[in-house]
Amino acid sequence: MKNTRYLLATLVLVLIIVYAVMTWQKPNTNQPTDNNNNPLDQNGLSLNIKKVAAEAFGSLTYQAVSGDQNLTESNSQRNGVAVAMPNATNAGGAVDGKMIAPDSMLIYQPTYYQYVYQGDEFSLNDEELAVLKRIKPASPSQGGGENAKNNFGNFNLGLLNLNSFADAGLNNFNIVQDKKFGYSLYINLFEGSISLSENWAKWYDTNYAPREFKNTDIPADDAIIALTDNFLAEHDIDAKLYGQPEVQKNNYNLMLPMAKAEDTAVSSIYPVSNSVSVIYPLLLDGKQIYDDWGNKQGLQLNVNLEFNKVSSLYNLNTQNYQSSNYKMETDKEKILKLLRNGSIYPYYNYQETDTKIVEIPVGTPKLQYVRTWQYKNNINDELLVPALVFPILNPQNSDNPYKTSVVIPLAKDIIDQAQNQDNGGGPIRVMGGAAE
Repeated sequence: MKNTRYLLATLVLVLIIVYAVMTWQKPNTNQPTDNNNNPLDQNGLSLNIKKVAAEAFGSLTYQAVSGDQNLTESNSQRNGVAVAMPNATNAGGAVDGKMIAPDSMLIYQPTYYQYVYQGDEFSLNDEELAVLKRIKPASPSQGGGENAKNNFGNFNLGLLNLNSFADAGLNNFNIVQDKKFGYSLYINLFEGSISLSENWAKWYDTNYAPREFKNTDIPADDAIIALTDNFLAEHDIDAKLYGQPEVQKNNYNLMLPMAKAEDTAVSSIYPVSNSVSVIYPLLLDGKQIYDDWGNKQGLQLNVNLEFNKVSSLYNLNTQNYQSSNYKMETDKEKILKLLRNGSIYPYYNYQETDTKIVEIPVGTPKLQYVRTWQYKNNINDELLVPALVFPILNPQNSDNPYKTSVVIPLAKDIIDQAQNQDNGGGPIRVMGGAAE
């Protein structure tokens, strides 16, 4: 009798999960409508953008956390994403450290990167542009939540009465494939996102020993992309909102040896990871999305080269947005000043006498989006802000091979804040050595 009760409880839980997923994916006629007055469809990867009033999302400036204008590591870990102006020592990539090895001894040498504009003339004529805010299916801050709420009913596992927790709902759950090379799928109903990774126990046995890979072991890009294309097709993942896939060559364990090896022999034997990333860049209104560091954002798949299989997938999200006009910066000189730092963030200028200054040339920018975060009422909202993306010229030969572009947001709120952080008089300087 007891076993029967547990079986029935398990069946009820499965039905609840199925109901929650179906409700999450079902078109919601109460959602805003587009310009053609058609209900927004949340099935698949349909792109839906609803126009709202100007500056509807409030200030775009980075918000202080716990009274501290600089985001500490503990704040970042607690909230999951950056919600305040990051600490200058970790921002923008203007200052780095290199390990040099005279006489086989490793010595730290701080390196300061300055990004020098060598592109064509450009102008900033748009006084206002649209900022996009992603609408999550079950976000209370955006009028959602009912789809993933109150789904438990009279449900009792025998361990405790879940129905005793008022206003409870299903937020996320995990599905595991019990087969060789099976996957663990993570469905987040609150965020409207799905990711997957290896079911470790079904990929690696107790005697597993990783194979060492060399640069020459890495397959051609076409072969890697064929694997990811086939994976998407096999699992009915619609890629219509994404651009052409790209193998991520700026991965630290691929680009560095190729960029720094003095000859082919050294490059060919340099050990690399057994995993390669492929990104399908998300395209909205023909614009690509970047993060602050200059990386393209979109659907990311990792390929395990040892097994020649896709091992993980990230950033498969619903694509429903609100669009609101905001004032943009039109002073090109302010943009070029921030560009030289490599970031909108303030930086520390290290005063050691052995600091190496490296100038890195960048080319003509394109108007794209940068993904930022707005933290309000204990909720992180995802914003896409118009930005200029400056490509680094010949990144493979750059002294900073990890960075391929510099991203400067155009929103006047953000630029004004960056100018104020800079105190209007150049970079923040730390006297007498490195910052604590």
